[in-house]
Amino acid sequence: MPELIEGLAESLTELIGQHHVPGAVLAIAQGDQCQIVHGGVANLNSDLPVTADTLFQIGSITKLYTATLALQMVDKGLLRLDQPVVGILPEFRLEDKEASDQITLAHLLSHTSGMDGDLLIDAGRGDDRFARFVDGMAQAPSVLPFALPKGAPFSYANAAFAVVALMIEQVSGLGWDKALRSLLIRPLRTKSFSTLPEQAMRYATAIGHLGTSADTMVVSPVAFLSPANAAAGSYPMARAEDVVAFARMHLGLGVGEDGTRILSEASAREMQKVRVACPKDLRVEALGLGFMKWSWGTSGWAQNPDVWGHDGATIGQASWLRVHEPSGTIFVLLTNGGDGKGMVRKLLGKVFMPLCGVTPPPALLPDLTCRPDLSALCGSYGKSSETLHVVEVDGALEVSHVPAPGFALLAPGAPLRLVPLRDDLFITQKPGLSEPVTYHFMKLEGDTRPSVLHTNVQAYRRQDG
Repeated sequence: MPELIEGLAESLTELIGQHHVPGAVLAIAQGDQCQIVHGGVANLNSDLPVTADTLFQIGSITKLYTATLALQMVDKGLLRLDQPVVGILPEFRLEDKEASDQITLAHLLSHTSGMDGDLLIDAGRGDDRFARFVDGMAQAPSVLPFALPKGAPFSYANAAFAVVALMIEQVSGLGWDKALRSLLIRPLRTKSFSTLPEQAMRYATAIGHLGTSADTMVVSPVAFLSPANAAAGSYPMARAEDVVAFARMHLGLGVGEDGTRILSEASAREMQKVRVACPKDLRVEALGLGFMKWSWGTSGWAQNPDVWGHDGATIGQASWLRVHEPSGTIFVLLTNGGDGKGMVRKLLGKVFMPLCGVTPPPALLPDLTCRPDLSALCGSYGKSSETLHVVEVDGALEVSHVPAPGFALLAPGAPLRLVPLRDDLFITQKPGLSEPVTYHFMKLEGDTRPSVLHTNVQAYRRQDG
């Protein structure tokens, strides 16, 4: 079978060097064809080379698997999207009791519950980890009001998927790991997909790396994030080919590559339906149930963006899934450190978009004529994992990220200078990363000045009144 893209392996190897990525696997699929290339090493300490069969942590791409499991429960009549969580989990409580009683499965899957998504709850590694996590949420604050006003952002919530996992366990009678394996992994025939380290040890695995250059790159001192966040992406590992099989099932509206019906067509379409339309120039244009969506190549925002997928990030590993539905093109990139964001942007522009016949989104460029009211934007904005301090220095904004106790790996760096795109939207360049990061200051209903700072798909609530 001819290659989809000539010279793809050489391009990947070149970009691995340019972006200081220790190792990577790239899969491109269209129709019946699937081209997989790889390069670099899985572990700088061992120099074990990456192959097509190397398992990487897929991070938050896992959320798509958990969302699919939840929709399988809907297909069986065991869950409803509009059903309040407390109808299944009476013990579910947040600091805001009224919100606790109203939050539904659909809110959890579309990141619109308003809950703080990075809760640090020591729930252990046992079979009861999701139950213990949910019990520990009782005092969890919200970063957004539950009843979001029109135009307000979503706030990406890892914690929501621990709740979804417990709902799945409650109605299926299976642990989340077993449910995933029996209802998704086996029907997809992706047996190397692993939800536990002892499963992954049967295969060659990649470890994460920290650092911004070849000279500073080291193996991460922590191999995995909290086991209680497994359903959100802290533990699962997979080959690029495994993720392609999962994406093909969703392209086939719930039918696997061998013709097995895994998810109903109605539920597959429901997952793709736009639930949240995001403000212009944010990292994500729209959200479905689990899926992130983009309208590349479309003039203006599309009512049904036809590029969908998800990103994933763990300690020193990052992953990307993009699917262009009209052309049936699938893109999967798995990396274990370095400037993966810069690398993926180049690969999407060079490989994915030409195959799809779409154009890359325009680069975000500063508006040198913009004169925002900086004093109204200054202040402290926070959530459980960190606080962002925004101050005015020499006529410009600077932001400092200060991690909360328990989030030491989010080491505070030097203050970042923010450059305006418009009165409420700024960009900055983080050291070691070639892609800009956006900071969106937002007013909610009744605000006289911004009360929310939205960056990296998460909302931070103003803390200084």
